[in-house]
Amino acid sequence: MATSLKRQVIMSTRKDAHGERATKEILELMSEGPARRPLSQHHDMSMGTIGYMENLEVIPDKETPGEWVLVADITFTGDIATIPKGGFSIGYTIVEEKTEDTELIVLLPYPHYNDTKLKAALRSQTVALGRHVKKATDPATIALVVIPALLAPVWAWVFNEKVVPILRNFLSTILEQLHSRKIGSDLSLLAQDKLGNSVKLILVPDRANEAGTLDPKYIERSLEEVHTFFEQDEKAAAVGVDHMRLCYYPKFGKYQIINAVYLDGTDQNFVP
Repeated sequence: MATSLKRQVIMSTRKDAHGERATKEILELMSEGPARRPLSQHHDMSMGTIGYMENLEVIPDKETPGEWVLVADITFTGDIATIPKGGFSIGYTIVEEKTEDTELIVLLPYPHYNDTKLKAALRSQTVALGRHVKKATDPATIALVVIPALLAPVWAWVFNEKVVPILRNFLSTILEQLHSRKIGSDLSLLAQDKLGNSVKLILVPDRANEAGTLDPKYIERSLEEVHTFFEQDEKAAAVGVDHMRLCYYPKFGKYQIINAVYLDGTDQNFVP
């Protein structure tokens, strides 16, 4: 049975657990996104959704004059005893620098986006950096690695000719530097569904073998799964897809789709 929680604060301009602040402009930007958004578990991309949030609005903070909060109505489908003690939150990303030459974007988690030595080591003419900001202090610090090339119109050609060289360069250089700071990586790619919509894909590798399971051969197979989904899922063909998450399962030896979010804001979890 779903639990309805009205006007929950999911972000504010007050100092967060890391001693940092979001600006009112960021709150407003987050409020202008999709009307309905799936609720993930602890910002963990390998887990299914547990409800959704809607009616996002920026309002003055009643507790702290001069500050602002982003509120939302939450529909929680999980066990009520598991509702986070600190409440719900929404994460966001900021790309700090990007040029026409950018082939790869590394969105670092806290506190690593403040590490000037790491950023200097990662930054290059083709590598841009940014922040992956989450409210909770996550002991499993994960960077989001984005390859922004659109896998269309012939996805297999674009993948092999453009994405594979970028991915191999990441695996041979940047991944090792992230691992030296005990930072894991999720991979984000951009596909295109049958209706022509750009679909963000997030791939969660095996944490015990990130280098091995981010190998292009596994990523190509996962893209085959995605395009089969575009062909066979009735709602994907009728409404369109906004984003999808895939997770590598060692027992299957491949990535499996675990969640798809449609353009109408609804989503579906898939049990592998």
